[in-house]
Formats: sequence, C-alpha cells, structure tokens
Amino acid sequence: MCRNIKPLFNYAPAVTPDEIRAASLQFVRKVSGFTHPSQANAGPFNRAVDEVAHAVHHLMDSLVTMAGPRDRAVEAARGRARAAKRFAKGLAILLCAAAPLAAQQPDSLSLDRLFASAEFQARGAGQVRWLDSGGYSSLAPSTEIQGGTDIVRVDPRTNARAVLVTARQLVPAGADRPIRVQGYAWSADGQKLLIFTNTQRVWRSNTRGDYWVLDRAAGRLQRVGADRPAASLMYAKLSPDGTRVGFVSENDLYVQNLADGAVTRLTRDGSRTTLNGRFDWVYEEEFMLFAPEGADGWRWTGPGSLTGSWTRAASGTSCSSTTPTRSTPSPSRCSIPRRAPPTPRRGWASCRRPAARRCGSGSRVIRGTTTSRGWGGPGARTRSWSST
Repeated sequence: MCRNIKPLFNYAPAVTPDEIRAASLQFVRKVSGFTHPSQANAGPFNRAVDEVAHAVHHLMDSLVTMAGPRDRAVEAARGRARAAKRFAKGLAILLCAAAPLAAQQPDSLSLDRLFASAEFQARGAGQVRWLDSGGYSSLAPSTEIQGGTDIVRVDPRTNARAVLVTARQLVPAGADRPIRVQGYAWSADGQKLLIFTNTQRVWRSNTRGDYWVLDRAAGRLQRVGADRPAASLMYAKLSPDGTRVGFVSENDLYVQNLADGAVTRLTRDGSRTTLNGRFDWVYEEEFMLFAPEGADGWRWTGPGSLTGSWTRAASGTSCSSTTPTRSTPSPSRCSIPRRAPPTPRRGWASCRRPAARRCGSGSRVIRGTTTSRGWGGPGARTRSWSST
C-alpha cells in the first residue's frame, strides 16, 4: 500500500473524519489506478471512497485494545527519523556508485569527448585478417606481457586458436614494452608482418603514424622509415614479394629495402598543395566507400613494380572549419579541387618523360614515368615507377 495510508487506530488525540476520508481516498486511488478519475468514472470512484470511509468508521468504533493511546507528536517524530535514515542510506549508495564514474569522466559532455577520443566509438569485430592458409588472424590479450597483444590464428569452424606472433616478439631493441598494434597486414607468404602504431588522426581517420616490420623467420623487428619524423608515415604497404615496403611521409613517396634498410625517396616536391601518394580530404570522402584507407593514392602493381599517384590542389580558399574536435568553428585554409575538363582522359596516359632512379643497393633501378589523369582536373597529375 501507499505510504500515505497511515495507521489510524489508538491515537491521542483520536482520528478525525477528515483523516479517515483522506486514508480512504488513497486506498481507492491505489486499487483503481486513478489519481483523478474521468467524468465517466467520477461517480463510481467517489461512491467507493464514501463506502470505504464508512467501513473504516465502523472499524475504528469496533476495535478494542488494552494498550495506552499513542502520542501523535512522538509518532510523527519517529516517522521523520525513519525517513531521514532511508534518505541517507539511498544517498550513500548513489554516491558510491557515482564515484568511479566521476573519477573516470570529465564533468561535462564536450565535442572533444565525442569526436576526439575513443570513449564513444562503436566496437566492431576487431583487427581480423583472412589467411590463405585457412582461418583468420585476430588480436588477443598477451598471455606473457600484461597490456601486450598477441596475434592469433582462429579456426572459424571450431574457434580453435593458435598464437602466430607473441607480444614479446613486438618489443623493439632497447625497449621494455611491446609496440601497440593498431593495424597490421601480412605479406603474401605470411612470413612478414607490417604493423601500424602510434596513430594520429588525419581528417576522418587515424591514417598517420609509425610502421614496423616483423620478419617471423629471422625473428627481426625493424622500424620503417626510421629517419623520418615520428608519426609521419602514411599508407605503408609491403611489396607482393615481401622484400620492400613503400610509404608516404610528409606528402612524398618512399620505398625501403627490408634486407638492408636502405630508403629511396621517389618524389621531392611534396608540399601542402602537392600530395604524392595520397589524396586530399575531398577524395578521401569519396574513396572511403571503396577502401578502408580512405585517401590512399598509390599501389604496388607487381612483385617489382610500384605505382604512385598524387593530386596537386588546383586552388585554395578560406572556409569555416568542419573539424568536429573544436568547440567553435574557426576559419582555416583548405584546398578545393576544380572540376574536371569537359572531355577528360581516362586511364593512365604516358607523357614520355622517363627518368631513372636507383632504389636501395645492388642493381635494382627504379624507372619513373610522369603521367596525367583527366578526372583530377587542372593541376591533377600522377606518376608511376617500375623496378628492374
């Protein structure tokens, strides 16, 4: 019953008719579910209140007891004490439950918490890679190093797991902790592992960071582009034969020979408006539907061939920033590509300007051909290289 229905018998001073009717009203409200009945139900509702009040009057007159009457003031004080105790207990429980949340979260919801942190990001299936040998690889907490990550092979039929790479194998020389695996890719033969770590956000996704290559057969872990600034590498990919890795850094394209670590710089004109091996924010928005890398702008075309492309921004303008990590929009410079010519050329068209470059050690030579691509509009160009 509702707490508003109080004991009425054996009080001093005695209960009044108004108190009996008030208690009867609460009883009828409780059993009917109506606080204020509709006009159609008002008659039966009020009649029930009258009948309950009449029955209570007869009950109070008929009851007898040998105990002395209870003092109303004393009972009221006891009721207030019980209520205060219940309130204090509930408040203590609430504070204990809220304390961990208050320690972990800022005081207010902000755009930085929503967009600049991973606090509200949806959790997907994780870093899953299908293997030619059967099953798929995934990340799992390390069984040896606390906070580390193992890469395991999973049989989807039986869910059996086997460790392919341990967290201990991902500890760089001179370090005491394994690198954090935020992305990875296998070579075609599964003997080399390209690892993406220390990632930074570029436009919509974390596409800039550091790369490492683990040679499973040799047990050697080497950093890609070690002479480049930290967290400046983008879109690194192993060559199909697993002997080299190409990457973009500060808008220029590079190739590293994994045998001796030699790095060859393929382009030298990278700038804020000349993007070698990657595209700008407009193309990222379009290509995101087809490639998880987003604005990745270069490809290996064969075991010994590398093709890199870039887009030169045709114009720039001052616009309102749409980066959601800022509390208030502010003007910023952004490149706006121009529309394509009326009759764009499709595919790759050679401009017949070959150039020879030496890549790494030995007799490996990179030959470059400057080409143009119609859909990029004025100023949009591409380059390709092949090695022999």
